[in-house]
Amino acid sequence: MSILDNMNLFGPAAEQLMALQRAKMDVTRDLAEKHGAKLPYMAAQFAPGMGVQDAAGENPGLPPTGSELVDIFAAPNDPSMRENIQAGGPLNYLMAAGQGLGVLGDAMYAAPLVGVALGPTVGTALKGTGMAVKGAAKAAKGIASIPPRAEPKDMVFVHNTSEEAIKSFDNMGGIPSPSIAVTKADQPFSGFGQIQLIGKPEKFDPAIDPRNKIYSSDAYTPRAPKKLRLAKDDAVRRFEEDYSDFINKLEGMDDSKLDDYFFEREIGRYDTGVDALANLGKNNFHYPENRIDELERFFDSDIPKMKFFDEIGRDPLDVTDFSKPFPQKKYNKWVREQENKYLDQEGVFQYFDDFEETTKTVPYTLDNVVNNMVQETQRGGEKGLGMVGANRLQALMAEEFSDLPGIKTQKGRISRRDSATSYVDIEDDIYQSLIKNIDEMKFKPHELNNTDLVSGDAMYAAEKLQEAVGENLKSGMNIEKAIKAAYTDQAYYLDLPEMMPKVVYDDMQKSFTANAIRPVEYFEAKPTRAVGFDEFAGAIVGEGTSKEVIDILEKRGLKVIKQSMDDLSKDFGKNKARQAFKEQFFSVAPIAAAAGAMTMQEEEDRGIGSL
Repeated sequence: MSILDNMNLFGPAAEQLMALQRAKMDVTRDLAEKHGAKLPYMAAQFAPGMGVQDAAGENPGLPPTGSELVDIFAAPNDPSMRENIQAGGPLNYLMAAGQGLGVLGDAMYAAPLVGVALGPTVGTALKGTGMAVKGAAKAAKGIASIPPRAEPKDMVFVHNTSEEAIKSFDNMGGIPSPSIAVTKADQPFSGFGQIQLIGKPEKFDPAIDPRNKIYSSDAYTPRAPKKLRLAKDDAVRRFEEDYSDFINKLEGMDDSKLDDYFFEREIGRYDTGVDALANLGKNNFHYPENRIDELERFFDSDIPKMKFFDEIGRDPLDVTDFSKPFPQKKYNKWVREQENKYLDQEGVFQYFDDFEETTKTVPYTLDNVVNNMVQETQRGGEKGLGMVGANRLQALMAEEFSDLPGIKTQKGRISRRDSATSYVDIEDDIYQSLIKNIDEMKFKPHELNNTDLVSGDAMYAAEKLQEAVGENLKSGMNIEKAIKAAYTDQAYYLDLPEMMPKVVYDDMQKSFTANAIRPVEYFEAKPTRAVGFDEFAGAIVGEGTSKEVIDILEKRGLKVIKQSMDDLSKDFGKNKARQAFKEQFFSVAPIAAAAGAMTMQEEEDRGIGSL
């Protein structure tokens, strides 16, 4: 029971108001003769007591267009204030608020003395505002109830990954802020691993959860930090003991295959392995993943392979005889055992804390990885990209969609790689335009088809200016401000005119904008949160995928479709296999309404632990 059920809004005054209302209804008959039922209905709402009646749910709705006077109150009653509040939702609450203003207007009419003085002014204004608010809410509900125009369900969310990644995600309990392609259902999407996860569209709709970001191109967003295993305290000593005697043994062999070049090369790789372990200590450098790569390169060299052969009773020199098969699986197992001798078992990652200006080491957990990734700049936040080229500039200018219907505005840009504009051509257009303009500012115009005439200074200036524009875009500037600020900052150092010529600005903006809107193979969805396995309907895997990984996927509730190499060769990009997930294909019609009753808070309460 609601408090509104037992509310006596004005006591005896209400009876007086209802009497006044009946007197006012005579006015509506005169209006009806000229304007039909709709206008008299609206006028009647200003009568004293109508706000109270509306709040009680006893007020008929607006009559349809063309209704006669006899039908003025024939429409079904609007919901009461209590019913609107109980129904919940922004539009229902707005309607209840409008009814509340109507009640306040009646109160101004009914109050002794005040009603006489202010009823026709303040009271009427309140009731008019209340009617406007309620009308706007009803109109919005009407628009929202209109079914969207049918769109072909030809879009899909896909995430390509690998066996090792699936194992890691399973151990972590979820996927940290993955990059997911939003593309056409028949569009090939290759690379980044042989396993393709098919997403449930409603799980990645920005309208449902604002942490679900979708960009109009590959936005070069941050990748998950590489999982590390730090060196044990005695790792270097044990490593040197394990290999120094064996290297001496090799040097004592009288064999032409082990010449000075061999030892120079392999000893260099051994030294790299020593340095890698020495630098894999806690919090002592910025990019530890490079040291892991160095250690892996050492175990891919000849000396550890020869040591492995020696330990299993084979001639170490067999390693250099390519006519004999190499036992790769056994060697991989041996390498893992070797690494376990030198490295800690716990997975960690390291990052540089800009605030504290120090390198930090934290456990490799789902929450820690997600927190690290979402703190980074998203557009163009991927590390190790080098010079700001065409692809990264496109990423920095990518539009962020607020909902899935927003994709409709640029859906036509998605095309196959062979039909898309080559980024190489675009990059050359940007670069050549900058060179031309800079060269003409510094020197005299000339034909660029003679490359010998293009100054090296102009080339350098073009690179620096393009890079400065990219950095400004990354900081959040729009393209107009980014160009102007870049030129202002760089003009002095590049010996350019103090004021930027309009032709230069126009050409730069034209080139950068053309690059930003060129065709793409996919849009990038980037949930800035942990993603559960249950947010994917299934997985398409290639033949040879391990039983361990398939078991993980099926245990997590995913439907697994196996694809043979023959199928893959006929169906590049797993397009045919996607037909098993047609129910996950979506149009650009709104999805938020179909998301169910689960709120964002319920999602957070359920969390990744439900996996």
